[in-house]
Amino acid sequence: SEPEPVAAAPKRPEFRFEWPQLGGNASHDPRGRRLRGSIRAPKVLWLEPEARGEPTFYRERCYLGGDRLLVLDSFSGVRVAESLLELGRGVGGSPVLVAHAKEQRARDQQEYILAVGNILRQAREEAALLRRRGVSEDELASASARYQAQLEGIEKQSMALSHPGLVLARGHPDGGITAFDTTLENVLWTWRPSSAPRHIWPPCLAGERLLVPCDDDLVALDPRTGKELWKVSTGVDRSAIEMVPAAGELHAYFASEAGVVYSVSLEHGRLYREHETGGWFFGAHPVVFST
Repeated sequence: SEPEPVAAAPKRPEFRFEWPQLGGNASHDPRGRRLRGSIRAPKVLWLEPEARGEPTFYRERCYLGGDRLLVLDSFSGVRVAESLLELGRGVGGSPVLVAHAKEQRARDQQEYILAVGNILRQAREEAALLRRRGVSEDELASASARYQAQLEGIEKQSMALSHPGLVLARGHPDGGITAFDTTLENVLWTWRPSSAPRHIWPPCLAGERLLVPCDDDLVALDPRTGKELWKVSTGVDRSAIEMVPAAGELHAYFASEAGVVYSVSLEHGRLYREHETGGWFFGAHPVVFST
């Protein structure tokens, strides 16, 4: 039989998504696997008209660039925080969350294990001593509560160390990097290039390096301090790196407008390999997949 006439769809605001696939540090909410069944028929749940670039997710928060840095509740879209600092004419691309370096996390974990072990050992020794003295159950419970409070304090410190400590954003028009704390209330450090690049691409977080494309140069910063660690150039005037680089465990990959693909070491910025393609690359983000 003839189908029923389709009702007119409600008019929705027109907006354009500008989410490039960033090869370096795309962040994905791990709950997506559980939510897969409910997102087969996508619909607009909320809209943030000021947002630009690719969002970065952490726990229940969505970090966005635009005219200013924004932090939204991931499920409702409600603004949780926004930066009060004017970054030129806005924030280019995606803010990047930075956690402790791998080695620091390992040291923090080792210190946590040792601290917990010391507290448990002291608790056992004091419990044995109190029992030999024949103290009451109330005194034993009081001593146990004291050690339990110490363990909870150590646990809270450990959890705080695992949280991201910085939000890094790239501003227009100078292409500089500004580091905020996760509340966006305090600026922790800033870095500015020697000259404003022609185009502003988002930075790429690669382990203990923040890779920033600046025209013909790729600059590596220490994300914790903003210190410039190394700089590598394409060696060809006006052959800019118009893309977000990708990063593996040891090397970063990018290409130039002149069609040359480069691989450099993340630690020192030394050129590892280059390949002439005869093509032309603008905004084609490389992605590192497996080996």
